[in-house]
Amino acid sequence: MLGDERRRLEQNAIYRVGEFEVDASLNTISRAERSVRCEPRVIDVLMCLIRHAPGPISKPDLLAEVWPGITVSDDALWRCVSELRRVFEDSVRSPRYIETIPRRGYRLIAAVERVMPQKRSNAVPQGFAEDRQPRERTKRWLAVASAVVLLPIASVFIFRSTEPSRSNDKPTFASFGAYSAFSKGRLLNHRGTPDIAVRAVEHLETAVDLDPGSALAHSELTWALVRAGKLGVIPRDEAFSQARRAAIRAVELDPSLSAAHAALGAVLFWRDRHWSAAEKELRTALELEPGNVEARRDLALLLGALGRHEEAKAEIERAWRLDRLSPLTSLEAGWIYYYAGRFDDAIEECRFARDLIPESRGARSCLVAAYLQDGRVGKALELVREMASDRGIELAVVKEADHHEALESAVSELFAASPSAADFEPTSALDVARLQMTLGHADPALQWIEWAAAEGEAALAHLNVDPCFRPLRSDPRFRRLLQELGFG
Repeated sequence: MLGDERRRLEQNAIYRVGEFEVDASLNTISRAERSVRCEPRVIDVLMCLIRHAPGPISKPDLLAEVWPGITVSDDALWRCVSELRRVFEDSVRSPRYIETIPRRGYRLIAAVERVMPQKRSNAVPQGFAEDRQPRERTKRWLAVASAVVLLPIASVFIFRSTEPSRSNDKPTFASFGAYSAFSKGRLLNHRGTPDIAVRAVEHLETAVDLDPGSALAHSELTWALVRAGKLGVIPRDEAFSQARRAAIRAVELDPSLSAAHAALGAVLFWRDRHWSAAEKELRTALELEPGNVEARRDLALLLGALGRHEEAKAEIERAWRLDRLSPLTSLEAGWIYYYAGRFDDAIEECRFARDLIPESRGARSCLVAAYLQDGRVGKALELVREMASDRGIELAVVKEADHHEALESAVSELFAASPSAADFEPTSALDVARLQMTLGHADPALQWIEWAAAEGEAALAHLNVDPCFRPLRSDPRFRRLLQELGFG
């Protein structure tokens, strides 16, 4: 907590921060007739930001002021800042209140004014339940929970309450069975975890079997197969071959359907790496329906793969505005920021994705990559221990000074075998290549990249812009790999 003297001075202080009033004595942040009561530490962090505004304050200084004499991790500070952003309805992508200063700390950028006590808002603190975004989040998870009981009767209604609408996606089906199977698969298709990905494919295959004339069912099946192929839970060649057939059939059935063009664009991007054709299909999908979140996410990732990072950032922010609580949008934003070298932003996005889906392998992979590039080897090592635990191996906890040595030992123990002989699931070969590069092992890293190419890992679409592999760009073997992957 802050010192007693500072607390007494600030106890009756009221500040207007942008559109909100902050009452430190009540630990509340208010706007109009609504008030949110925050944890004391969250208000302490905000008061530090207010005192230093409009200048930045470093993370070590924030930790020292808010937790004097106590050793805490950056996670505690990050959670306080995330809570403030939630209350302020702020975004790390387009901040209006709290700006992240890469490699430094944070800065309060909203206008700040100290007001007299009589100007206090009459809003009554009602806790987090009265805040708009938590209500949306609660509604979302209640809808998902209800689906378990009410599907198939209410499944389409539940899905449409949690995903942005698409005006030209008309879910008409030949039978209620097809309608029900489609709805179940579509609901599951946005979790992004391996076990659920397989179930989504199964439901959507049933929908297509029951109604082979449904373009929407073929489109959603394409997305499910692409995700299953990217996750490796269905053999990648098999998944992408089926996805191609489903996408082409969807466009044949309804050339005016946004989802059909988006699905075809996804296959052209992730499987074929036919950049121009993929971009054309994704942009066609968005012309037909600007609210198509999947098309916006894949277009952002495609632009990132081509090194068009500012365009990629703009597209993922549009996707975020359409679907603010989607873990997939946050995960893919994390990768886009990582490829652009904005590691703090990548970490923040992937932490949010993991909060919603703790078992997300993609979020873990992105966090490891971003931590390594940001020089935070200890944080990366914590996640490598998770990889080891997934494989039934417990790695020893080491002192801070030994993090790099411990990472070397962990990589040696976990991935010493050659790729062709190693059972490295559930870790991707590209994850291992990044670890090897961090340790300065270029030859093993190249071997793992070659194995990733042989396995058809979808993440290779961004090999050319991955900052971890920048030192390899002058290596003839790496340049040959890029050519084979279609990078010219």
